[in-house]
Amino acid sequence: MQSKILRTSLLTLMILILCCAFVIAQGSAKESYFPYIGNNAPSGVSVIGDIASTPTANTLPVSPTLMTTPAPTLTGTPLAAPTASPTALATAIAAPAVLDVSADVERLGNPFLAQYPGDAFIYPRNVWDMQLFANKIYLGSGNSSNSEPNINAGPVDIWAYDLTTGQFVNEYTVDEEQIDLFRVINDTLYIPGHDPRRERVGFYRLENGVWTPHESIADLQHVYGMESFGTELFAALSGRDHAAVAVSTDNGRSWSNTSTGMLRVYSLLAVSGKFYAAKGIYTDAGYEALAPEYKPELIGLYEYQGSNAFVARPDLKFSALFPDYDGDINPDNPWHTIGKITRQVTFQDKLVYIGGNQFNDHQTLPFGLFAAGPIERAQRLALPEGTLPWDTLVRNDQLYVLLGTKQADDSYIISVISTVDLLNWTERFRFTSDTFARSFELTPTGDFLFGLGTGIPTGLELNDWSTWEMSPSAGDILRVHNTVFNTTSNTTSNTTSNTALNPMLTDGIKR
Repeated sequence: MQSKILRTSLLTLMILILCCAFVIAQGSAKESYFPYIGNNAPSGVSVIGDIASTPTANTLPVSPTLMTTPAPTLTGTPLAAPTASPTALATAIAAPAVLDVSADVERLGNPFLAQYPGDAFIYPRNVWDMQLFANKIYLGSGNSSNSEPNINAGPVDIWAYDLTTGQFVNEYTVDEEQIDLFRVINDTLYIPGHDPRRERVGFYRLENGVWTPHESIADLQHVYGMESFGTELFAALSGRDHAAVAVSTDNGRSWSNTSTGMLRVYSLLAVSGKFYAAKGIYTDAGYEALAPEYKPELIGLYEYQGSNAFVARPDLKFSALFPDYDGDINPDNPWHTIGKITRQVTFQDKLVYIGGNQFNDHQTLPFGLFAAGPIERAQRLALPEGTLPWDTLVRNDQLYVLLGTKQADDSYIISVISTVDLLNWTERFRFTSDTFARSFELTPTGDFLFGLGTGIPTGLELNDWSTWEMSPSAGDILRVHNTVFNTTSNTTSNTTSNTALNPMLTDGIKR
C-alpha cells in the first residue's frame, strides 16, 4: 500500500515538473514583454516580469540617450488651455441621436470564416485594421498573442473588399501571426511584419499589384509600425528584452537600427515638424515603482534628431501624453500600467490619437481620445461615460472617429462622429450591434464600412474567458450607404462646440 502511494506521489510530481517546463518553454519562445518591477510597486500595480534583476546588455549598436538639455521651445499653433474639464465633446455625443440607421445596415459578409471557421476560431476574426487603397478596402485579421484564445493564429490571408466588383478577394498569405496594421506611405501600401513566423522581421509591400515580402530590417521579433519622415523610412521594432527604431534612406532596401532601451516601440509620430518614437508608456506611478536601474531603459517617448539618432524625452510622461486620465480604468488587466499611442492621424497640424492599455500581449484596450500639437501640449477629448474610441480617419477635410458604447444587455451602440476643426463635433449616425466595431473606412462614394471585433475579459492572466463571451459576429463587414443618413439635418441638430480647442483647417488622410 505504501509503495503504491509512493508511486502515485512520484507520478504526480513528474507531471507537475513537466507542466512547469512546458510553461517556461512557452514563455521563452518569444521576447519577454514584461520589464522587471521592484517590490516597491504601489497599490494596484502588478509586480510582474521575467527579466533578470540586472538589465540585459543591449545588443544593438546605439544605446539610448537621455535628453539632459532643457525641453525645446514649443512651436506651432498650440491647443488652447482648457477653461474647464473637457466635457463639450461628451455633451455633443450624448445628445439624442438624430438618425439611427440600424434598420439599414448591410452585412457584406465575413471573409475570415474560410480560415477561422466556427466558434473555435472567433478571436482571430477581429478586424484589426481597414485601409482604402486602389478602390479596395484591405482587412487585417489573425492573432499574435502568446495567450489564448487561438494563440499565434498565422499565417494570415490578406483579404480585401473590391469596391468595383463588390466581392471579397484573397490576394496573398503573409507569414505572420496577425495583420495588425496597413500603412499607405508615398502612395504605396505596406504591411509591417507584426509577428513573423520566421527568424528575421520585415514588411510586405504592394509593388505593381503584387505583394512582395522584404526581410531586410533586423534579427528582431516585431515590426509594429512604419512611417516616412522627410526622405527617410522608419520602422518601429521590438526584440527580446529591447526596443529599437530602424531607419532606411533607400526605400527599405537596407536599414540602420537605433536602440531605444527596453520594452517595445509601438508607434511613430509626426507632429509640429518633429518625429517621435512611442514605446509602451508606463503610468507615472508604475514608472516610479520600477527598479532604478531600469528607469533609463523604460522611458516611453524618443525624439528624432536626424542621422539615425533618437534621444529620450523623460519629461513627456504618461500624464503629459494622456492628460486627465489616471490609468486605472482596467485594473484587472495585467498590463494596465502600460499605455500605448494608437490609431494616430495628422489632422491639420495636430496629432489626434487614441490612448489605450497594452492588452492580451500585443493588443490594445482603448481608454481615451487625445489631440496634441506640439506633442508637449496634449489634451483629452472627453467622451460620454462608457463610450470608447476604436478608430480614426481623416478624409475630405474632416476627422472621423469610430465610437462604441456597451449597453446593459451587452449590445453596443456604434456611432461615427466628425469635425472640421476640433471645435464643432457632429454625430453622423449610429446603429445597434451585438458587438463593437474595431475598425472602419470611408469609400470614395461616401459609404462607411465597419469591421466587427470581439474582446475577452481583462483578467487574462487567469485565462478567465469562454467561447460564449466572444461574439460570433467578429469579422463581419458591414456597410452603411451614404444615402441612408441625412448629413444636413444631422449636422444642424447634433453639433456642439468644444471651446477647449482651437479651430484648425487643413487636409489629412488615414494611412
